Parts: sequence; structure tokens; C-alpha cells
Amino acid sequence: MKMEKKYKLIPVKGYDNIFQIVALKDFIDVKKGDFGGYVESEENLSHEGDCWIFDNARVRGNSIVQDNAIVTGNAVIIGNVVIKDYAVVSDQALVSDFVEICDGVKVCDRAYIANNVVLIDNVIVGGSAYIKDNVYIKGNVEIRGLVTLSGNLTIGDDGLIQ
Repeated sequence: MKMEKKYKLIPVKGYDNIFQIVALKDFIDVKKGDFGGYVESEENLSHEGDCWIFDNARVRGNSIVQDNAIVTGNAVIIGNVVIKDYAVVSDQALVSDFVEICDGVKVCDRAYIANNVVLIDNVIVGGSAYIKDNVYIKGNVEIRGLVTLSGNLTIGDDGLIQ
């Protein structure tokens, strides 16, 4: 069975390999004909599920938004990032280089997430939080403000940092 496409790509004048997405059907808060954010290719946004890129958000490189995930605001996703399930990346958040964000995670404000980071199960990262270099965070953990986490850390919903 052939998959029905939910969006098409419109070239952005003056930019090579940057496209704005345009909805081909109604789903969630998106109506047919609505313009969305920006991608480099169809590989950046799945046609399955209710995932979408809103506003001026950009998803580039080998990154993908899938399932029911949302990228919005001026968020930038670059490198090899997977955003899936019911995750949301918004505001001016920047996510890059081998990151997985899933299962209800919210990354917002000016948070920066990079280099082998996994955020799973209702984690919230906001403010100017900076998380990089082999960090795994799982569970109902909230990280906000001027926080830097880096270098081989595991944080669980029990509050333990290992």
C-alpha cells in the first residue's frame, strides 16, 4: 500500500537545498495548505504520524522528526538527531550531533543539546541549559536555568546522577 504524503516541499529562493514544508492534508492543528518550517529533504520529516515542523523551525542534516513529535518556534535541529514519539522541541532550542529525544520530552527556551545525548520519558530541559557529551537522562527530570551537564552522566527519575 502506498503511503499518502502529508506535505510537499517548496524551494526557498536564494538557498540551495532548503525547502519549506506545505501541508497536503489536515491533521492535528495543521490544515491543508498551511506552511510549516524548513527542511533539507523529505528525510527530515516523516509522512507517517502527526509529526510536524512549525513556524521558523529548521531540521537539517541526517536528522528526522517522526511519530507525533513537534518542532516549533525558532528551534534548530542539525546533524544526526532523532525526535520521536510525543517529544517537543521549541523556542530557540538547538539540538545537534547524535541526539535522541523521545517519549514526551520537552526541550525549550535557549537549551542546547549536543554530542551523544539521550533524553527519554517526560524530561524537561529549558532555560539556558547546556547538555552535551555522553549524557543519558530518563524519567520525570526537569533541568532549567544556567545548568551545564556534560561527560558520561546518567540521570534517572530517582534523582541519582551516576
